[in-house]
Amino acid sequence: MKNFRKIIVISIVTLSGGLITSCDLDLGIRSKVKVSFIVEENVYRMVEIDKNTTVKEINAPTIANKTFRYWAKDLLAKEKFDFSTIISEDTNIYAYYKDKDSGDNNQSGGDNNQGGGDNNQTGNTGEGYTKLNKENVKFTYDDVFQSQYLGVVPSKGSPHVLVVPVEFSDQESYKFNSTNLQTLNATFNGNKSDHTNDYRESVRSFYYKSSYGALDINFDITDVYTPSISSSTFVTLENDETNEGGGTAFLVKEFYNNGKINGKKINFNDKIYDSNGDEYVDGVWFVYNNRKASDKNNYWPYVYWYYPETEADYNINISAYGNCSAYFMYEDSSIGQDYHTFVHETGHMLGLNDYYDSTSSSQLGATGGLDMMDFNIGDHNSFSKFALGWTSPYIVNKECEITLKPFVTSGESIILANSFNNSAFSEYIIVEYYTPTYLNEFDATNAYTGRDLYFSQNGVRIYHIDARLGKFTNTSNSSFTGEILSNDATKIPTIEELKGNYYYDLLGDNSLSRSYDGKSPLVELITRGNTKLANKRSANNRDLFITGDTFNKTNQKNFFNNGKLHDGSSFDYQVKIGEMTSEGVKITITK
Repeated sequence: MKNFRKIIVISIVTLSGGLITSCDLDLGIRSKVKVSFIVEENVYRMVEIDKNTTVKEINAPTIANKTFRYWAKDLLAKEKFDFSTIISEDTNIYAYYKDKDSGDNNQSGGDNNQGGGDNNQTGNTGEGYTKLNKENVKFTYDDVFQSQYLGVVPSKGSPHVLVVPVEFSDQESYKFNSTNLQTLNATFNGNKSDHTNDYRESVRSFYYKSSYGALDINFDITDVYTPSISSSTFVTLENDETNEGGGTAFLVKEFYNNGKINGKKINFNDKIYDSNGDEYVDGVWFVYNNRKASDKNNYWPYVYWYYPETEADYNINISAYGNCSAYFMYEDSSIGQDYHTFVHETGHMLGLNDYYDSTSSSQLGATGGLDMMDFNIGDHNSFSKFALGWTSPYIVNKECEITLKPFVTSGESIILANSFNNSAFSEYIIVEYYTPTYLNEFDATNAYTGRDLYFSQNGVRIYHIDARLGKFTNTSNSSFTGEILSNDATKIPTIEELKGNYYYDLLGDNSLSRSYDGKSPLVELITRGNTKLANKRSANNRDLFITGDTFNKTNQKNFFNNGKLHDGSSFDYQVKIGEMTSEGVKITITK
């Protein structure tokens, strides 16, 4: 859950008894390492090998009008990678290509087998559409939050996020002994392939796969932290609406001054905790030592941002944080390694909104419950990944035909827009090919506790996105100025340009009463049967488009206002769904 004021997750686990530090445990030690083969800034193939061994060279994919030269050690291809190298840590290997007109015609490779993330191959380009190159993406959630003086977990690279096991001295239902600290580490850092996680995914492995290798979060487990306040006092502070930040704000301040790893006080100004250089710690998770189902609401998961209360507090460089009870590690796992809630909340730490409607009694939002940022199931959708800078959609400019590979492993999607600012923050229709595989498979075959089964068949998902950004006054009673960032904008104005008087934020919200007009969602699943889902029902297989279906403003008229988008422009595209196989789906677009 992400509060109306933006929230980020910190994991806290409280324990009674003697202090247990992370040096007492063999945490995070893996017998295997990941090797990612990077093609045009995306993971083409990821393999796991035994630590301190070599990796076998693979054939590079064929790319139109380019010749593969060699695998390189770095992105700039300054040095060839030596495949006799002993690999002891996670490693990236980069494909180096030259344009065919450069005079080098030595061909290599041609292996088109997919390994999860070949989403930047250009062999599927053609007349009527272009592939959005990542260097042309104008801004992501990182930029949006920087305009608000807020930090988020970087969506690329290998940031370090602190995971704090919080032990209230008066809380007896759960102890952070060595076994439970191992469980905490498995939830955040484990890997099923080497049996450091025996559930399905950890938070780290989920995001590595979901981002096609672009994001590999290191979750650093701190020493057990025992607050100076009792759990009952913490709960009282959390429920005090006059207390900004509640009990978590108290914990942030105290932990900042006293938090330790391996018995040594944490230096929060260490650059290892600020990988994107925004002067904020990349993120903090508090996990509480409470496992009682009857008491879980007192330690409900949410994400928030720390706001200094006094001038002395301005040295605290923690921004995004989150928290929840250890109960949620066991919600769907008897061994305590359930990733679902922690992946959802970490999504907020990256900047993503909730897609359910937190203001309605049913909480059913415009995505019908079936999304990681809705009811905590499945993978992230094509909008979320584009907004985090993980994918490069096809941008349609006239009639064309495109074959989409499964989105969950390729990252391929199609954007239909009347005007477009080369970012996710605009209004448009986005199309992806859904398959119940990879990160979708688990929830598509096993109904997660209290949720409906995820989509269990192949089909095309079509979303209406209204992620336009509005300009707001930066005051205690913040208000929308009426100014919307135009679709031809090249970037979000910087903090310096806004001079502290304004900030940019999303206008659409899946909690409809919070959207700019009280009715326009941020992300809406357009259904095959023309039924709007918000506050009505959950999504299901029948809502996916299949071979022979046509999507347009007439067949799906309930999703348009007299054939128009929210911005008043007419939507004149028509999408025809062709043959679907496990390899892809043929999409024909006319106008």
